[in-house]
Amino acid sequence: MMRKASPETKVTKYRMWKSGKQWLFGASLVAASLLVMNTQAFADGVGGVTNSAHPTVGVTAPVGETSGENSATAEVSKEVTAATNEAIVAPSSHNPVGPQVNADTSKNEETKANLYTANNTWNDYNKDTEFQTPQPVTIHYEAKNSDDYYAAWIWKDSKENEKGRWEKLIKEGNKHTLKVNAEIGVGAFNYILVKNADISNVRDFGSQNDSKKVTGDMTAPVSVYTPTDIYHNENDGWYSQFANVQTKEFDQRYGYTDKQVDEKGQVTIVGQNGQLGASFDDKGNATFNVWAPTANAVSVNIYQSTDENAPLLKTIELKRGKNYDRNDHTKNTIGLWSVTVKSEELGQGAFANLAYDYKLTIPRAFFIQKTENWQEKEKGKGNWHKVGDKYVNSASSFYNKSDELLITSDVSKEKISEFYTGNPETVTIQDPYSIATVRNGKRSVLVAKSAIGGEVQQTNNVRVSSKTQMSVMEMDVRDFTIDPHSGISNQNKGNFLGVVEEGTKDTRTGQKTGLDYLKYLGVKYVQMMPLYDFQTVPELDQNDPKNNSISTEFSADDQQNWGYDPKNYNVPEGSYSTNPADPVNRIKELKEMVQKLHDAGINVVMDVVYNHLYDGQNNPFEYTVPGYYYAINHDGKMNNDVGVGNAIRSNSEMMRQYIVNSVVHWIKEYGMDGFRFDAMSDLDVATLNAIRGAINKIDGKIVTYGEGWDSMGKYLYKDGDKPTSVSHAKETPEVGHFDSIGRDAIAGSHYDNGNPPGFVNETSEYKDGKVSVLADSLLGGHHRSFQDASQQLNYVEVHDGMTLSDLLKHYNQTDKDNAIIHQNRAELATAMSGLSQGIHFFQHGQEFLREKAGAHNTYNAGDEKNKIDWELTSKNVDVVNFMKSLLTLRTNESLWHLKDYEAEIFKKMKITNAQKESGIITFELQEDNGDKYLVVFNNNTSSGDKSLTLGDTSSTNWYYGGQDNFAEFKNTDGNRGKINETNDFTNAYIVTTNSKNLYNKIGQMNGQKTITMDHLSATVLYIPKAVEVSEVTTKADLTYIDQEGKKLVIPTDQGVSYLKVEFNDPNSKFGYEVSGIATTSDQQLGHTKNVLTKTSDGIQTVTKYYMAVDKVTGQVVSVAQPTSFINGTPQSTDADIIWKEVTEAAPAELNVSQDSGEATEESPKESERPSEGSAVGNDIEQGESVTQETTVTVTSQVDFPMSMSSKKAEKAVKREVKHQQKQLKLERKTAKKMAKKGRGYAWGNKHYFAFDGADLHLGKNKHWFR
Repeated sequence: MMRKASPETKVTKYRMWKSGKQWLFGASLVAASLLVMNTQAFADGVGGVTNSAHPTVGVTAPVGETSGENSATAEVSKEVTAATNEAIVAPSSHNPVGPQVNADTSKNEETKANLYTANNTWNDYNKDTEFQTPQPVTIHYEAKNSDDYYAAWIWKDSKENEKGRWEKLIKEGNKHTLKVNAEIGVGAFNYILVKNADISNVRDFGSQNDSKKVTGDMTAPVSVYTPTDIYHNENDGWYSQFANVQTKEFDQRYGYTDKQVDEKGQVTIVGQNGQLGASFDDKGNATFNVWAPTANAVSVNIYQSTDENAPLLKTIELKRGKNYDRNDHTKNTIGLWSVTVKSEELGQGAFANLAYDYKLTIPRAFFIQKTENWQEKEKGKGNWHKVGDKYVNSASSFYNKSDELLITSDVSKEKISEFYTGNPETVTIQDPYSIATVRNGKRSVLVAKSAIGGEVQQTNNVRVSSKTQMSVMEMDVRDFTIDPHSGISNQNKGNFLGVVEEGTKDTRTGQKTGLDYLKYLGVKYVQMMPLYDFQTVPELDQNDPKNNSISTEFSADDQQNWGYDPKNYNVPEGSYSTNPADPVNRIKELKEMVQKLHDAGINVVMDVVYNHLYDGQNNPFEYTVPGYYYAINHDGKMNNDVGVGNAIRSNSEMMRQYIVNSVVHWIKEYGMDGFRFDAMSDLDVATLNAIRGAINKIDGKIVTYGEGWDSMGKYLYKDGDKPTSVSHAKETPEVGHFDSIGRDAIAGSHYDNGNPPGFVNETSEYKDGKVSVLADSLLGGHHRSFQDASQQLNYVEVHDGMTLSDLLKHYNQTDKDNAIIHQNRAELATAMSGLSQGIHFFQHGQEFLREKAGAHNTYNAGDEKNKIDWELTSKNVDVVNFMKSLLTLRTNESLWHLKDYEAEIFKKMKITNAQKESGIITFELQEDNGDKYLVVFNNNTSSGDKSLTLGDTSSTNWYYGGQDNFAEFKNTDGNRGKINETNDFTNAYIVTTNSKNLYNKIGQMNGQKTITMDHLSATVLYIPKAVEVSEVTTKADLTYIDQEGKKLVIPTDQGVSYLKVEFNDPNSKFGYEVSGIATTSDQQLGHTKNVLTKTSDGIQTVTKYYMAVDKVTGQVVSVAQPTSFINGTPQSTDADIIWKEVTEAAPAELNVSQDSGEATEESPKESERPSEGSAVGNDIEQGESVTQETTVTVTSQVDFPMSMSSKKAEKAVKREVKHQQKQLKLERKTAKKMAKKGRGYAWGNKHYFAFDGADLHLGKNKHWFR
């Protein structure tokens, strides 16, 4: 009879919520039960006796448990209490109603799983392609007491054994086994297990054995496709059956290889029957291939149109392949069902879009499934406890409503075994290899290649040669485009095309949004949350008002969901298209989106979720080869390491092949530039390396990274495989990993798991005892399990945690009342993540302080929480422009792209300060040319002034702090912060900073010996190497000659100080602009020209020449060499002397005797004379020139050119000489007067010159002396 549920009993069913790396199970009409791989059946106890729960891998309890990372509960729908006339099960592990599960449990189960791995020996049927030979059934029993022995009473395994016989189980310690080989034609037999039975009469059960039974009448399925293992466990009271579809033997027997990537990067069809899925040949004939080795029959339904409810047109049977070749799976077709249909038989014309699905008949046993524990709530206590196990048959959608099998604690394993050896089930499902579907994805669509357009091309996007060159921004299609004020057109809101609509502006602020904003920010890589077809969002017509409506909270049928609920892996999501009813429309529009992003210089990384499907039961994988594709634990429950209720088994041949081919499909058809693997450690190392092998043949610059949490992929160990986790990072060297350790060290954990706040917070262990963890993160994950820094992905905000802004307010409650401090703290966290070695990652919205009221993982919480509010870019323009500056630097400077720890990072990057309790972190990056960067993070722990001043060397030889030993960070050269001998910051060039007191100095030299940075600031300085100076003090005889070489005046001695200065000019390396988003205050970055928009990998060495000039009179004088320079400009210690730059001109030849130090006079040759009109000035007459020849007494040759031209200049010289004595007093008076106006007069002993700025002129004429 049907058991009535208590009102205190709860059920969480079909719909999933993703929390961190977990999904919460919410209300729906069908249970989100966990598929049991292989043939399985389960019950608690003997005769319905309920046993206490036992520890299992991934067995979930009704708590806020984390699989990947411990997390708080996600935004979830309201719980539904079932009616009292139905049995009800407990919430999944993600509802916050209990304590966490011990993380060590899964480690224990890893060992235990090996005890229950199905490993039955197959009967030899290499020639049995007709599948008549029954495969063996092995019964296992694990007893509490190793002294007992067990026997089985077996009947109906053959015609001769209708009544029964005894068989003794083979004993090894407390484990007992019995193998049964049924005869041909037997589909099931019965048995009873008895402890210490009297089996003296082989053909008589004997009444004396009734009391010794440990089971009732059990039914064992017999399969012609696989052996079967049945497990009983006296200790835990459970039982399970496994048809061995999860063995290496099954893969060797049935595997089929359909296509490969060749050495030229081209996809080649290699399978004897063609590619899996459906395809047209060049004549329009359609071939259907489906891999279903355990099916009894397969047919394809073809429909009259691509309408999702179109009537059936015809059904065509597929034929199983006959060729068996376990050594060459391109020829192995015995697991493959195929048919080719002539174009004229299709009834819709050649190459017409063809809607179809498959109908398969498969033995019922393969569909057996055991879900999470049956839980009930204790009255008055609020605690949940296990009542039993929940059972669901996916093929029949059977769920606790049929009298045939009651889903209660009273269910017996005898009843379960009987049910699951019944008649075969027939299921209908879409093609797992679909590349197009009808609306809502329930039927596949065969489309002609020509109908979906060409491949997406690489245009202005530049793929990186190392992942360390990446700065990648995470975004979601709907979130990015749905805001009513985005300026994106209504037809494109929430769609692929909305992402690439140009010229959009916020309707409130008039500032850029959408694609224009991405280009302004300097984004070169976007990681797009799932683009494939997912389950939970209805695909509506474009004019449906729900498309653009802003949902304020979760609703089962709204349009907002991030898509971590996969349905059809190789099909674009229909709700993101303008016409989901057209199977081709979504394909074309996704391609257009990717192409336009490429045209804008932006690469696209696709977020892929191969680790699970939304519905572990009703999906194309389970319905074509039930029990094969999903991982299970030792007790028969589906593996739940990921926290979503199911986990695919990537180490199976056909799942691995599927994933590799799917990745290749997205590259070839949609031009994807990289892949982020959700819950990547649920996939095995061999699969990720196989993916990389295929990618490298196409383009090795396509990036791969993902979530390598160590808590996932436990199912792999029992097969000798390893998960693609951080712990095994070196085994997948081309795959990056999200670094949660670095995240926690900088900002703090996004989840309520007790981890301490990160460095940027008011209080933090990472400013004290854990500061070395932070320093290791800056070094690209040094001291971790990475092969090199290209495997470490740095981040402080990602979609399934809190936003950074929310997180920092969570840790720093007082920041809620101080917007500036909060902003500075967020900017510091962003900079620390962005300026670390490794891969740089951020979520869209992090750069303008996006908040979600503290909510974690709002994957289905509605548009109001998730939409991009474009007005925030104006409200937080300072943060936006700081991120823009960081991206400019991070993207273009190769010193932030270091990869190898020993060869690059430890040689070029030095942690110069990471002292405990200081709150100050500094590091240097050293250029090969002697220049260096200095990066300073200031979260000063001082109780007084928390600003930081560097360059005060009164008490130490270092620019900050003491002499702690930082050898653990490979700083072995004694550098504790020394930029020059006196730690003079005069020539420290301020590249970028969020320290408001330095905003007016960004893009300039500091100009002072010390530099002060605000609290909660990140500052990047560039320190050029020391200026190289060549000084010459000359004694010049200035002689003027005409064009015939005749002297015009008598030479006169004059002292001249002349400098040649060579320096690396940061202005050639960095460039700045004002903000492209409106600012309102000089306290906002970009209000002046201080947003970094250019960073060159090299720097220009500049050579300049200077002369010493009397500041008042302007007289050229001889002085000592200066010792101070600012960006190459000499700084005089004498207040009366200035150094004037001497600009270049067409020089006359300077003849200097190096040996004697005596110069020779020589008239310039015709070719050396100034060209006509070479001098500049309003008084120049072309065709005339006067050239000055200079005789100089020097210790080395100097290039000191002078030139003049025109007859007026000659007359002026004569006039000046004739009246020099008379003019002397007047010139002095005039010089003082003109100096006040920025001009003045300088003179030699006999000649007078006017100077203006850096130019020297003869008399009143505009002929320059240089």
